Amino acid sequence: MGDQKKVTTTCAFPITLAMCAPAIRMVVIVATVGHDGAIETEVYPVVAIVGRQRWMFSRNGDVTSEEWPMSPDEAVRRGWDCWCEPDDEEFDVVICIPELGPMLASRYFSDSCGCKRLEVACDWPREEDDARLKEYRDEMEQQAREAGETKRPGC
Repeated sequence: MGDQKKVTTTCAFPITLAMCAPAIRMVVIVATVGHDGAIETEVYPVVAIVGRQRWMFSRNGDVTSEEWPMSPDEAVRRGWDCWCEPDDEEFDVVICIPELGPMLASRYFSDSCGCKRLEVACDWPREEDDARLKEYRDEMEQQAREAGETKRPGC
């Protein structure tokens, strides 16, 4: 008999969701590597902070679409194991992109293809942004440059 891998299927359902305006002004700095290798840095205002917590369910074996639970209650009825870790909390920020409107930063800017982002709390006047954010921009550009050297083909 050959070795067979044990398959575990997992799914998640949100149990809490909170969204609020940041207590102080915040921005997201994003650095991306273009196809030509040039680094572009953008700064976007943060309009909200989002916090989420999830219930995680798992079940041994593959699951067909008919067996996939549509709610936590259904998952329990179908025998899925429920677990929730304290570190299942996720935090994200909502940014406003002029052409697209508000969206979660993690959904729009991912680490794939050399894109790097950093949330920065700005406890200074806007007029000082250029000077105070320069260090953060430089750091994001360096990280994007390093990530761009190892990015997936076709990105």
